[in-house]
Amino acid sequence: MELNLTGKTVLLVDDEKFSRATVARLLEDMGHPHLVHAANGMEAMEQLSSGNHHIDMIISDFNMPLKHGLELLKSVRTGERNIGSHMPFAMLTGYSDKHLVDMALALDVNAFLIKPVSKSALEARLGKMFRQVQSDNWLKSSREYKEIDVETALEDIVGIARPSKDQPKARGVFVLRKNKPLFRSPTGSDVFGDDDLKAHNLEDEALSLDDSVQAPVQKARQLDGYECPLDQVPAGAMLARDVHTADGRLFMHAGSHLSARVVSILIDLQDLGHPVDSVWIAK
Repeated sequence: MELNLTGKTVLLVDDEKFSRATVARLLEDMGHPHLVHAANGMEAMEQLSSGNHHIDMIISDFNMPLKHGLELLKSVRTGERNIGSHMPFAMLTGYSDKHLVDMALALDVNAFLIKPVSKSALEARLGKMFRQVQSDNWLKSSREYKEIDVETALEDIVGIARPSKDQPKARGVFVLRKNKPLFRSPTGSDVFGDDDLKAHNLEDEALSLDDSVQAPVQKARQLDGYECPLDQVPAGAMLARDVHTADGRLFMHAGSHLSARVVSILIDLQDLGHPVDSVWIAK
C-alpha cells in the first residue's frame, strides 16, 4: 500500500539544500504533504516551538552546524520548549559511525533513512514508522534522555565542541551505560531481576566511548531458544539471548519482547554497518 501523507506536515532538517530538495520531491509523490524546511537544528527548534505549524514528523540529517541532529533529537525527546517528546523522528544519514548510531538508538530514533534515499525505501520506512508510533509506550522518561551526554559524545566522535556554562568535562566522560539497553521492551517486562544481573556479573557499569564492552557478552543472560532470521521473527516473540550492536553495546536484554518497531530498527541497522542478521527467540 502506498503511503499517503495528505494533510501531514513534515519538517525537513538538513544543511544541504540539495538533500532537502531531493527528499521533498520524493515526499510530494506521497500525497503532497506540507513541508517545512530548516538548515540546522537551531532553525528546526524555532519551527517546532513557533506555533506556526503542527509538525507530524521530523526527517533530520546527522551532521549539521549550530545544532547537530543528535542534539535536535535529544531536545525533542526531553520535551524542550514544550515540544511533544513522542514526535516521530527519522534520521537521514550517510554515516555508519557506530557511536553516533548508538546514541541515536539510546534517544529512541524511530527510523534510519540511508543516503542516497530512494522513494521505495523512504515510503517503506516512513510507513512502518507511522504504524509503530500510534502509542507512546516506547518512550523513556525525560530524565533518562537528559542523562545521555550527547555534547561530550559529539566532541569525542566528530570533534564538535559546544560552549557550556558548566565546568569543562574531561574527554572520555561516561556517556552511556554498559549494561543499560539502548532499547527496551515496550511492555517493560523482563524475566530477569536484579539478583540475576549480579549473578551474571552484569552490574550497570559506566562506559566511555573508548571502553571495550565485549567481555560481558560472554556472560550474557540466556533462555532456551532458537536462532531466527530478522525477517522471520514471529509477532510478540521473546528474546532468548541479549542482542548487542556491532561495537558490543547492549541493544536489548534477553527476556524482552520484540515489537515490530524493534525488528524494524534492527533491519535498518544492517544498512549502517551493524550486522545483526538474526536473533535468538525463546521457545
